[in-house]
This record gives sequence, C-alpha cells and structure tokens, in this order.
Amino acid sequence: MEYLEDIDRQIELINAELETADPNSCEDLKEKITNIQIKLNQKVEEISKYDVERYSHTINKLTTKLYSRNNTNNSTLNKPKKFQFNRNRNKDAIQTEIQDSSDKVFNEANNTNILARQTIRMDNKLATVSNLEYCTIMVDSNYSKKPTGSITFSNIKKSIIYSRDILFESGSIFFNDCKECIILLELSSKNRTQLRLHNLIGCKIYFKSNDKQTIIIEDCKNCVFHNDTEGHLDVKDFNNLGLSIDDLAFKNYDFEEFEIENWDIEKLKKRYIIQ
Repeated sequence: MEYLEDIDRQIELINAELETADPNSCEDLKEKITNIQIKLNQKVEEISKYDVERYSHTINKLTTKLYSRNNTNNSTLNKPKKFQFNRNRNKDAIQTEIQDSSDKVFNEANNTNILARQTIRMDNKLATVSNLEYCTIMVDSNYSKKPTGSITFSNIKKSIIYSRDILFESGSIFFNDCKECIILLELSSKNRTQLRLHNLIGCKIYFKSNDKQTIIIEDCKNCVFHNDTEGHLDVKDFNNLGLSIDDLAFKNYDFEEFEIENWDIEKLKKRYIIQ
C-alpha cells in the first residue's frame, strides 16, 4: 500500500534524525512524530489490525527515544506546538439514555451549545464526543469489538468518562480540553491503545492496564493519575521533554490516591458530579 510505504519512509527519516540531529531539533522531530499519528488515525479503518499494532508500537518507541535522548542532553525546549487532535475526526452517532436514535450526530465539535446533566452511552462506532458538562459518558460494552477504532473526547467539564471495555482492539483515544473530569478506562491488553491527553486541567485519571502503557500528555496542569496505576503507566510529558531533574520537580501531573468507588458509576456520580 503506497500510503503505508510513505509512512515507513517518514519513520526511517525520523529514526535517522534521532541518531544524528542536535538537541535543538527536538521540537521539529516531535511534530513529525505527531503528524504520523494523525495520518494513521485518518486511515485507521483501511489499515489491517496487524499494521495498526505495528505502527502503534513504532510510534511509542519513537516517542520514548525522543524523550530519553533529550532528558540525557538536558536541553531546554521552547513550548511545543499543540497536537492537532481533532483533524477530520469521525462524527458518527452515539446513543444516549435521552436520545436513542443511533443515526444522529451527537453534539459535534463545532457545536457551541453545552449539553449538561445527561448520561451518554457510546455505541461501537467511531465517535467524537464534545461540549459537555456535569455529564456521565459511558462506553457501552454490549457491542461487539471492532478490530480498530478511535475515540475523541473534547471540551468536557466536571464529568465522568467511564469504560470497563474499550470498543476496539487496537486504536487511539484522545482527550482534548477537559477540565475537572474523572476518567476511568480499562484498557485492552498487549499495549494496543494509543492514549494522548492535551490541555487537561485538574482531572483525576485511572487507566487500568495489565501491561505497560505509554501515555502522551501536553499542556496539562494539576492532573492526577491514581497511584495504583503508577507501575503500569509510562507518562511522557511533551512540555517537559529535555528538562533537567530540578525542572521536572514542577511537572504537570502526579500519582496520588483518590476514590474510585470500586468502579460503581452511581457512587461516582454522587461523589463527583451531582450537586
């Protein structure tokens, strides 16, 4: 497939630059890696399950290599360009307890109306869920899993995002512009899910995974990952690439304990969003 051959060439060039380029080129390399991820997400339905897993693994390796190299070099970067999480995202329908017509587009990204105090059940289609506050967003596990997929959560405030079983075996999950949310996700095995967090503020996050999972974050502040997950998560902060040990004391996230109510959704709503 010509499209994948072009991706392979780009990956080879990035690997070569990682070996030879000076530390000041990190921002450019970071953008190139992100652009590869965007291109793959746009074609995720056309790529085989094997290739999705292969490229996910490769992108994780490139990100880790870039992160490690710049921490070694102790170089200080300018603030990186923001990830473009919402390019050409699929706006398929999702189901809600109030709206059960599965062929409707739900609160699409360019809708400025904020929907409040609803429980939203996502079906097994690709989805972008946006512009919510005081809501509960649940991924419905009653649907069969797709081989590949992608979900974007955007502009969500003071809500619960909850899933005991992601609706695809390989793919990407993006969180963009979320504030004071509780995020609980049980991830698929064998590290086949790409997770990227952009501009999250004051969120509490529990990513349950049996395998080591890389999390890419950028422009996040005061976010907390549950301390039970620390041994399974490898958090790469793109705002802190290449900073010194002293600078990393001011990192944008931490691992702390917070109440997850044994994954009981009604108790979680009472604790975190019912006022």
